[in-house]
Amino acid sequence: MPRPKHRRARIARVEPSRIFFCLLLPALLCAAPAIAAVPLFVDDAPDAALSLLEIGGDVRMRGYDLENMWDSDSDTDADHWSVLRHRTRFFARLEMERGIGAYVRIANQNWGEGVTYGDKWEADNISNKIFVDNAYIDVAGFCDLPADLRIGRQDVFYGSGFVLCDGQSQMASTSGYMDGVRLRIEPAAALDFDLLYFKDQENRRDEAADDDLTLMGAYLSRESGIAAGTEEVYALYREDQNLGKKIWLYGGRVAHAWSNGLDYS
Repeated sequence: MPRPKHRRARIARVEPSRIFFCLLLPALLCAAPAIAAVPLFVDDAPDAALSLLEIGGDVRMRGYDLENMWDSDSDTDADHWSVLRHRTRFFARLEMERGIGAYVRIANQNWGEGVTYGDKWEADNISNKIFVDNAYIDVAGFCDLPADLRIGRQDVFYGSGFVLCDGQSQMASTSGYMDGVRLRIEPAAALDFDLLYFKDQENRRDEAADDDLTLMGAYLSRESGIAAGTEEVYALYREDQNLGKKIWLYGGRVAHAWSNGLDYS
């Protein structure tokens, strides 16, 4: 009589450090609702690999009662919202040796339980989906030059948001990120020269579909020597393959806040 075959169960090996981190993280979130900065190693130690771990987050709730007044029809409630808008974010920042750093922020924004978008059960900034809001790596002193490199998903704001504040506008502007690269060169004190290349929207990945939204350009800013603020010069290029538009934007901006109260920043 043949002996029955027994399946050997596979047990995944998990590093103890990962188990400790998974147990520690919820405790840190409960104990530190704002921001906690934890120095893990002495900064001047020659073998210091990780100098700082910073974690934190925020919770925001807003009540809305909105009605479209432009249709002059107050009897129709299809354009009348009475909702609670809730946003939760959690971030972690690492600072390591040799000017290397990393930042990750996850977020969720919803308009209440059960709210969906079309036939999608989970959608960014609308339902209960948790999404990556920021995730980038910083390299200070890139190639031993007076330059800082930032690679990944990052918020892109220039000119106090008047020149560039695009982000995910289709998500009710609750996220300001783009995916790409920013090289910040510092040729002199108080002077920054940024080179930008970002994908606002990738959409379909294949090149047969012309549906990308791409942003690139250069932005020069200098801290003002006559008042609090900056003087800026920029040249930006944006291509929207969906609309078949290529837009160049050149300009300058002066943003000053004077001691007498005059403020045009």
